[in-house]
Amino acid sequence: MDSVLRKFRLRKERRESEARQKLKKELFAFNSCVGHGFPSKPSALAYDPKLKLLAIGTKSGDVLVCGAPGVEFSGKQAGNTGVSQINFLPGQGRLVTVASDNSVHLWQINETDGHATLSLVKSLSGSSSGLKTIHACCVSLNGDQLILGVDGGSIQFIDILSFKLSSRVIHLEAIVTHAPEEVRSNPGNIIAVLQHPSAHKFLVGYNRGVIVLWDDNSNSPTHTYNTSQQLESVSFFRGGNEFLSVHSDGSYVIWGAADAARPKDLASTPYGPFPCKAINKMVWKSAKPEPFTIFSGGMPRASHGDRNTVTIMQGSSHVVLDLTSKVIDFAVLCGGDEVGSSDFDDPHSLVILTEEEFIAIDLTSEGWLTYNLPYLHSIHSSAILSAAHVSNVPESFWNKLQEVGARQLSGHSTQDWPISGGYNNSTKPESHDLLMTSHEDGSVKFWDVSTTSMHLIYKLSTSGIFGFETHQSDLTKSQELEDEWPPFRKIGSYDPYSDDPQLGIQKIAICCQSETLVLGGTAGQIIVLKFAQTSQKLDIQVSSVSIVADSDNYVWKGHDPLTVRSGETNYPAGFQPQGVIQLYPPSLCKSLALQTDWKLLAIGTAFGYAVFDYHQNKQVYTKCTLNAPGGRAAPRRRSLRRSIRESFRRLRGRRAGQHHKAEHRGARTVEVKVEEIPAEQASTQRKDTDNAGQIEAAPSTGAGDNSSPPSPSGASPSTSPKHVEAKTEARSSEDVTTSIARCIYFADTFLLNAQEHSATLWVGTNAGTVFIHQIVLPSGDHRDTESVTCILAKEIQLRHGAPVILVSVVDRTMLPISEPHVLEQGKSPDMSGGHQVVICSEEQFKIFSLPNLKPSTKYKFTARDGTKVQKANIISFKSKSDENYVEHDLACLTNSGYIYVFNVPQLRNQLKGNGIGLEASCVNSGLFTVDGEGFFLKSASEYARLSLSARRITRPMCTIGLAEGTRLPLCLEDAESGSAAQEQQPVTDAAVAERTAVANGIVDDPDIILLHHNASGDGDSKAAGPTTSNDVDATGAPGEMVSLGTVKMQMSESSSSSVVVRNVTSSRTVVTKTTVSRTTDDGGTVTETSTDIQHMNTGQVRLSGSENLVPADGVQEH
Repeated sequence: MDSVLRKFRLRKERRESEARQKLKKELFAFNSCVGHGFPSKPSALAYDPKLKLLAIGTKSGDVLVCGAPGVEFSGKQAGNTGVSQINFLPGQGRLVTVASDNSVHLWQINETDGHATLSLVKSLSGSSSGLKTIHACCVSLNGDQLILGVDGGSIQFIDILSFKLSSRVIHLEAIVTHAPEEVRSNPGNIIAVLQHPSAHKFLVGYNRGVIVLWDDNSNSPTHTYNTSQQLESVSFFRGGNEFLSVHSDGSYVIWGAADAARPKDLASTPYGPFPCKAINKMVWKSAKPEPFTIFSGGMPRASHGDRNTVTIMQGSSHVVLDLTSKVIDFAVLCGGDEVGSSDFDDPHSLVILTEEEFIAIDLTSEGWLTYNLPYLHSIHSSAILSAAHVSNVPESFWNKLQEVGARQLSGHSTQDWPISGGYNNSTKPESHDLLMTSHEDGSVKFWDVSTTSMHLIYKLSTSGIFGFETHQSDLTKSQELEDEWPPFRKIGSYDPYSDDPQLGIQKIAICCQSETLVLGGTAGQIIVLKFAQTSQKLDIQVSSVSIVADSDNYVWKGHDPLTVRSGETNYPAGFQPQGVIQLYPPSLCKSLALQTDWKLLAIGTAFGYAVFDYHQNKQVYTKCTLNAPGGRAAPRRRSLRRSIRESFRRLRGRRAGQHHKAEHRGARTVEVKVEEIPAEQASTQRKDTDNAGQIEAAPSTGAGDNSSPPSPSGASPSTSPKHVEAKTEARSSEDVTTSIARCIYFADTFLLNAQEHSATLWVGTNAGTVFIHQIVLPSGDHRDTESVTCILAKEIQLRHGAPVILVSVVDRTMLPISEPHVLEQGKSPDMSGGHQVVICSEEQFKIFSLPNLKPSTKYKFTARDGTKVQKANIISFKSKSDENYVEHDLACLTNSGYIYVFNVPQLRNQLKGNGIGLEASCVNSGLFTVDGEGFFLKSASEYARLSLSARRITRPMCTIGLAEGTRLPLCLEDAESGSAAQEQQPVTDAAVAERTAVANGIVDDPDIILLHHNASGDGDSKAAGPTTSNDVDATGAPGEMVSLGTVKMQMSESSSSSVVVRNVTSSRTVVTKTTVSRTTDDGGTVTETSTDIQHMNTGQVRLSGSENLVPADGVQEH
């Protein structure tokens, strides 16, 4: 291998020391932490009133269990099969899910070391167990059986304690014995199976309207109820004396459980008499002073058939909740079920699960207000366009933000969150962390992500700045529609339709110290906002900035810019607009940087970039990148294999006739010259525009000399061999526009010389170009009157031409020289010198020293890994054992979903983890925080939170607090050993082993030797079972040699044995069963059983099993 490396001049990476390996474990660890938001494609809902836990299943197989804020458990079914039904075992911390592939899964919440997790205990496959297709299911009254309504109209049972399919089956003919003749042969599929609340009975409902009450004690049907309409669902009243059935024509019928001849009341259609859609589910709950009737669906087909509704009726109160997405299921939370001894249901809350959001209603409040959700937020209420994260938010600003946000949420219920099961054992967070998401409707939401529960604390809407009306509250809408029938009320936050897609916010920049927020929009609008605790009337000033000059002869054919509302407008407390910058052409903002100390902001678009002084509302600098060198897409159409092959051929060709050392020096010199272009050359090729007009970019003294050091060997580009980068990946259509200013960055560093640092601006484009600008700021006394100057000082052109995604200047300790709002509290960068700049493209990482821009370290990522980098950031990693030790390293995310960490400046790989899937939306939406965490959209509605730091892992630390004896003991057979998991089965004798072998097809002829060896820790021996006249039974004392035909064995000193040999003279197969029983220290008995099959020649017998019982030399041929 070394010769191959030497052949191509590739050297091995140094092996890291043991001390470094140990330190890496203290710094880095990849962990998937928790999910935030709303689960994608929900499919099932269940509630446990005893433990006050809620469970949601999805079509991708995810199972989420929620309780009090901070109490959360999650699991996933194997094979990504969807969850079709969920049932809790009340009060046991267990639940059963039915999957879309007809498999059944048992889950259990297990507590270990003060925190609990949701574990999959056992699965039952429908194909291998004889289980038919499941249409409906419920848990029996005692919680020991799962009652299944299966294909063909029959009922099957699963014993939950052993989680095996019971042999008991109730066939269709027995169930529908008393049904009318015309439906007896074909009543349709089972629609519902419902356990009686207080007796060992259950209802079975069929599609064609037949309902049967089955008595489990007598194993016979007691009553059969016949309806003329297609059945949708059934529901018992409290006590079980009555139940109701709902039907496909929008009607419902109330039945007396003891009277099947006729219903108690005639069929009622709430929104008749015109044809209505089906009522999918209805519940009747007793309460003081009047009962509740709650149902989904049932709307008039012609006028409101397209609405998604849930109706609540109590006496004269009546409201129809109008939702924007399909209702999956709902559950009514009742105090009577939670207490267990009340004569009334006493419903206090209603929870509704839809395809796109989760809603909770307080049924005890006037007007039935919604709860403020502590989790399960519909973060995609309007499509998420971008996100930003701020760590260590100052306490003063955090309190102001929460105070203003509390006023916005004043229209919600003041009652405590009703789903309050479990106990949150998490410690108080070390800092306040803020996640901001920008949306297509022009809003920005501020989320508290300091803990495992992500909840909304403030919402900003920018649509009012441009003359669009803000959305009204649900209560206001209901008052406006109170005269309409049915009495609709719009509810929920999910709204996929934006007033104008140009309102969308593409980029966010915030400084919490100065309480300044800048937003970059889709139509080129840049909004500068300041935080205020009181409402104000403001007249917004608009500034226009043209990036494409008239000389570029470019004509914009896209949409028009948005119009800012004129005159004074009242803006509520919170972030209030101070000014709007309108870019021309009005294209979307691609990059944004804010420097509040200098009162500057920089904006990048697909046409170039601009610098703006928001203190003076004045343009400072613009540059169009449409016609810049490298502004066209580089040809990158070769395959990876062909590119590598051609690269090796060129390397071998160059080595012929040249000395190795001279060639190596020449290649390095040329690479530096090509990648760095002195400012003198750049200024002669193009001119830049600023606010005053055309100005030639003039470099400062010494910039050109420092940027291109002479070659030690005196080689020039025309005579030296050039090192050619492998073109490893084809560009997609999105990468054709190489003029995009992909990243933009402010830094105070050493650009012109090593003695003085100055303000700089760095801009990276999709063409692999980095423009470096010097910014001259007026002194403090003249900042209000004198203009800021921005000059193009240097330029770097990366040879491989890949898009630049990150530029970050670091000091000698590798601490980023960043904007004030992302610096660690209590730490300031070292400004004594030794700065370096880290430039990351999609294909390479490179580090240059400052101010001479001499390359020091390079890592060819795509050439080694074959993928492209999509996100990158410099992260601070603290040791988990020593908080004073901190490293600043580079983290990146690839387009294949893998996450890497490289140390700086060595650029050696420290960590690799597969964080997210391959979906482009997940990769593009990702962000890394400065303290070692990552947030990625694993679906349009849910963030996946992960950690790269061994010290900072944000995971739920919670328990459910089960009382002793409330959980029934399971007796599950282990799949590997066949032994009982908790309750051990008695030792099986040889006859049982023989019958098992025959039944399984192992023993199918009499030419078998079946050896049964019993070993017991207390010396007792077990009988080998009866023998026939053709059998030979031999029993030997410990240590004796027992001869049996051609078989001779020596018994173990610590056991007794019995051997049954059948037809010894023609034996070909040996089935050996070894059962070991031993007494434990606490007096219990542990039994281990193993069976082994061996095909052997006649006269050869071997015993297999535990070697300490039957040694290998204890079996010999005679």
